Amino acid sequence: MSHVFLVIYYLLEKVFDLSYVKDPFVKNQLKDIMIYRIFFILSIFSVAISCGNNDANSSSNTNIDVSDTSDASDASDASTEICNDELISAIFVHDGVSEGTIETLSEEEEIFTSTITLPNNNEAPFLYVSFSEQTLINQDLTDQDALDGDWDMAFRSDFIRLNSGISGTGTAEITGIIGSRFNDIDETTNLNIFRVDELASECALPEEATSAFIEGIGDWHSEYTSRIYVLKTADGKLLKLSIDQFEQTEETTTYTLTWGPVVTLGCDEQAVYERAFPLVDQVNSFGIEVTLDDDRYYATIDATAGGREEVRNNPFLYIDLDNAEQVMITDKEAYENTDWDIAVRRVVFRVNGGVSGPGSVKVARLNASSLDEVSIIPPYENFTTDQYVDEECIIIADQMNNPETAIGIWFSFASGSLSSDSYVYLIETTEGELMKFHIITYEDGIYEVEWEVM
Repeated sequence: MSHVFLVIYYLLEKVFDLSYVKDPFVKNQLKDIMIYRIFFILSIFSVAISCGNNDANSSSNTNIDVSDTSDASDASDASTEICNDELISAIFVHDGVSEGTIETLSEEEEIFTSTITLPNNNEAPFLYVSFSEQTLINQDLTDQDALDGDWDMAFRSDFIRLNSGISGTGTAEITGIIGSRFNDIDETTNLNIFRVDELASECALPEEATSAFIEGIGDWHSEYTSRIYVLKTADGKLLKLSIDQFEQTEETTTYTLTWGPVVTLGCDEQAVYERAFPLVDQVNSFGIEVTLDDDRYYATIDATAGGREEVRNNPFLYIDLDNAEQVMITDKEAYENTDWDIAVRRVVFRVNGGVSGPGSVKVARLNASSLDEVSIIPPYENFTTDQYVDEECIIIADQMNNPETAIGIWFSFASGSLSSDSYVYLIETTEGELMKFHIITYEDGIYEVEWEVM
């Protein structure tokens, strides 16, 4: 085979004369490409020979011993993906009830410290716990019973689950707290999006089953990660929770948790809106430039908001589509103002309606790549407004972990950057006009958009 390699290399060197290339780096890069091509040719040659040998062997070996196929069967099972309920069982379900123990001590009024001690064994069953008013209760559930049982959190070695999502039929949810100390968490704390347990994929190989699981609690293992959370329990209580210590020996795993109640916000809508989009009490200074051409508006919108690191410290940019201009208001004033139609900050759009503002703006998304393609108005039930807070005052998140607004995710990833998907939006403005709106391009917070009256 080495002789074949040299022959092919010689021929390619003659065909692709590199003597004219003076830059040694470029020349070496081109030689690497030549060698890659050689190996590609040889691999095809090798496969062809192998297939020929297999055909010959299959025709000659007519008597095959099938007396023991267990090893082959096991190998086949190991290489076959498992899906959905079978995958969940492979991740969670083991026989028996956990041998773990819980000890809860009162640290101060309504603040408790609980120590959970478990076998350090990923094949052991989970320990299922519920938070009562004054203690942490071991529910003594098997993994199978817990799939539709009454519990809040479950622990096994360094694995934490919530009774929601794929882990159970409950409604437990959790959100991480950044920038606040445990003792400072109260009803005014800015809460992020609540999460549940999920699967990264519906199917996986048995030996890779646990890697398909996404913990709702997130990556709490790193010492650089905040381990302070707000937990919504299965019965609707809000608790603040801190993983103070996590220790493992050869035989045991120990968690030390501090927890206590958070004053329930009820459905204070304004407080919830401020959790979704922190309100900045200043006017956006980045601006919008608009031109009019044959009854069609073209605009460059600067929605950079100071860059990714400063986005939460900069206000939305509010736009009046009817008059094609920026509305000079703060985030707080926007909740009482009906002059604006849409607001934008980085990749997030809001509309003046529903939970985002006092207006009546509604949106319908159409599969079209230009305004000219849109000539028919869809049924009115296709129009929606911003409703990213549910009846329990929980923020509904989209796939990018932003509140799920009416315009929603308008982009896709292409070549490592954002590009506009093929959508045109019909927007009913605060003045009752129906506009066709299209995002042409986007680059690091700068939009090129167009719109016109339907």
